[in-house]
Amino acid sequence: MATVNTDNLTIGGCELYFASGEASPADATMADPISLGNIVVSEVSPKSTYVQHYVAIKQKRVVDNEHVNSKGLVISLTFDEISKSNLQLFFQGGTIDGSASRMPIMSKSGITGRAILNFKTDIGTKFMYVVPKCVLKADGGLPLRAEDWVRGKFTLDVLYHKTYHMHDDNSASFAPYGYLDFTSTNIGSPF
Repeated sequence: MATVNTDNLTIGGCELYFASGEASPADATMADPISLGNIVVSEVSPKSTYVQHYVAIKQKRVVDNEHVNSKGLVISLTFDEISKSNLQLFFQGGTIDGSASRMPIMSKSGITGRAILNFKTDIGTKFMYVVPKCVLKADGGLPLRAEDWVRGKFTLDVLYHKTYHMHDDNSASFAPYGYLDFTSTNIGSPF
């Protein structure tokens, strides 16, 4: 019987760093990453669909095998820092003009890039999830209520990267959906 290890208890919290363009061996840096600032809620959800195989046993149809038909990962994020860069991402905005006072909205249809999700808390396990290819998009509205902080939501859909290896080392493990790093919690450049 396993014993309870209180070192594995963790209080949640994360930081997200996002840069446009997917990771590639030729690009060994995460140039100009955008931080979404204060993430008040985050959730990582695997999304898989399965195909089942059935056999008939004594006039009953029973499942005897199951296979993953499609797989992916979705990360939901709630932010409460209403910065120009967050609004640019949220409203799928174009380039902010030179005076930084105007931005066209709805000029992009989701932003493909790469990300680092840094789970860094005062209590418990710390790790980074390195995502080599993803799409960041707004999820729902931006409620403007007088009695509460303004909060917006994003989803980060993790996409399959056909050639990505951990730390872009071809002798390292193939990691098409990225990897977890339990040794580093300082944002460096695994890309």
